[in-house]
Amino acid sequence: MYFVKLNNELIGTTKLENTDVSMGMVYGEINFINIISPYSFFKSFSQKFDIELAIDYPDDKVLKTRIIPQLKIYNPKHEIIQGQGYITGMDNSDFQIEFRISDSDLMQKEFYHHF
Repeated sequence: MYFVKLNNELIGTTKLENTDVSMGMVYGEINFINIISPYSFFKSFSQKFDIELAIDYPDDKVLKTRIIPQLKIYNPKHEIIQGQGYITGMDNSDFQIEFRISDSDLMQKEFYHHF
């Protein structure tokens, strides 16, 4: 289980159950803590911190952010995983984090089960 933090506040957990090793990407469904509408939460955060939205369909409550510098992932030992991430999803469905890790040694060490 990995911990998802935004501005150093825990917003959820993820298993990072999927990967594209060749691209250095890991991604997984986010299990939110105390967030009822992820769409509204990330839309508001993006507006406040000037994060561009790649996709925004307000009627369907679907969005995809660009890279969010304040978005961090921590491993089960509470060590930060260095990388960059963004969020994609739809209310009443799943939201996931997509995270790019540029250090191939870290990728192989931390996500060895995907190799």
